[in-house]
Amino acid sequence: MKRLTRPDEPTALKMIRDKGSRSWKEAPRADIWKALDEMQNKFCAYCERQLSDNKKHIEHFQSRSISPNLTFIWNNLFGSCGKDSWDSCGIFKDTKGRPYDHNKLIKPDQDNPREYLLFLTNGLVVPRPKTSPSTSEKAATTIKVFNLNAAPRLVGARREALRSSVNTVQEIYEWRESGEIDEDTFDEIIQEELESLEGREFETALRDIFEYNSIYGE
Repeated sequence: MKRLTRPDEPTALKMIRDKGSRSWKEAPRADIWKALDEMQNKFCAYCERQLSDNKKHIEHFQSRSISPNLTFIWNNLFGSCGKDSWDSCGIFKDTKGRPYDHNKLIKPDQDNPREYLLFLTNGLVVPRPKTSPSTSEKAATTIKVFNLNAAPRLVGARREALRSSVNTVQEIYEWRESGEIDEDTFDEIIQEELESLEGREFETALRDIFEYNSIYGE
């Protein structure tokens, strides 16, 4: 999960809301997806898996069944993996993840997930250490409600994505520890590696192992 910057509301969504529509079947999905893709770069808002046209759905952060008045509210919509991914993210949240308090979930266009979550080299995600009790609780609730640690396909895919970088990370840290490179050179190398991660699947997890590998490992 990464911090998202929400673009302007799609005009078509505002128009259908102004019409007083109550049926989600009337939602202008193409226009909504265009804006969601701009915000999320075609990754799931929660697990950062790549979204494909036949394996995604428009997710209501506050579900329609609980908050029908938010059905067409732009700030309540995210793009989430779906269909073959019933064991995690938005679909899991509103089926097996209940009951939950949405105020205790990380909302990626409002919160900075990196202040709450830490990804480990084994593919798991945990509450970030040394944070306040409320921050830790919000992280733990988010992990549980979106099933970010217990979905085999998700954790396996995340672990596989990290595997290609773990050796590189360890090698860079070993260079520093052995004195082969100084601290400034180490910082430059890490920065270059971080820049190369932009736009990749599971980008946040990859960033964490580069930045925190020497402290948090398997």
